[in-house]
Amino acid sequence: FEGDRIPDRLEKARVAAETALRLAPNLAESHLAKAQYYYNGLRDYEKAQAELAAAPPPSPGGRARFFDLSALTERRLGHWKEALRDGEKAWELDSHDPFIVTEVIQTYMSLRRYPEAEKRAGEAIKNISVRSAPFWSLKADSILAQGEPARARAFLESASNLSGESHAALAQAALYERDFTAALRSLELARKSTMAPAPYFLDLMQGTIARAQGDAEASRQAFEKAQQILEPSLKKNPRDASTLINLAWAYAGLGRAEDALQASQEAVQLVPTWRDAAEGPDIAAMQAQIQAWLGNKEAALEQLAPLVKMPAGPSYGDLKFNPSWDTLRDDPRFEQFLVEARKPIALE
Repeated sequence: FEGDRIPDRLEKARVAAETALRLAPNLAESHLAKAQYYYNGLRDYEKAQAELAAAPPPSPGGRARFFDLSALTERRLGHWKEALRDGEKAWELDSHDPFIVTEVIQTYMSLRRYPEAEKRAGEAIKNISVRSAPFWSLKADSILAQGEPARARAFLESASNLSGESHAALAQAALYERDFTAALRSLELARKSTMAPAPYFLDLMQGTIARAQGDAEASRQAFEKAQQILEPSLKKNPRDASTLINLAWAYAGLGRAEDALQASQEAVQLVPTWRDAAEGPDIAAMQAQIQAWLGNKEAALEQLAPLVKMPAGPSYGDLKFNPSWDTLRDDPRFEQFLVEARKPIALE
């Protein structure tokens, strides 16, 4: 479903899930299919959780998938202690499933337990060597979040063959160090690599790097390329929050303030932090960055204030080193945000 929640596909998924449940109501996997429809298709996490709770005990081979979807659902609902517990259970049952491993690492990162995320990513690189590419970028992300861009770069540069995702992470680390030439070089390598991020994302990154570098024309060209990809995508699915917030990013880079604010507000309303504790804070932080880019300093600071105390909020490393926050650095409140962002989230 990700990025493709168009009505026709959603209807086909609904019919398939309900057919499975009608034909085999006592089969745990039928309930899992319906829960996946609620989770991925409708973003209705309460119904997904209820469907999982109604399922009979899964077969031994299916337990890991149940615990994994339970953890994902609990994370969205803000039940972080339970999400970590069930994610760990899924890991114990199948430590070689890259989706399960990724979920657990991301949960640790959302809780700002970055050393643990880094450790788990390192384990995954060793244990899932054939499919280890995503874990290099996840480990680098956990190092960047701790505020160590030089160490993140050194780690990634030690790899013999980086994926597109890892080249993009290397570009991010170089951006944090204000090494714009290296950042742009890594982006070009990302475009040519396997497992490359979406082209619009690379365009947005390129525009951001050029903007920080002071190259207005290169920045404009990159953001226009992203806009040309994202606008048709939004027409197909006008309620996709990810497309909206990324389009808002492009508009902000182009100086289209009204369009940027409208698109970002629509994204925040579609996925508010109270409804989605995993993705909502990230979208809200992107809106704060857009406000900062547009010169709305007070609005950006007000938006960041609660986010730095939330799970899945902006990391210390991002706030400390990302040039996008430069206009806020002379405000004492921003210094306090850095203090808050270094604290791990306490689980009750």
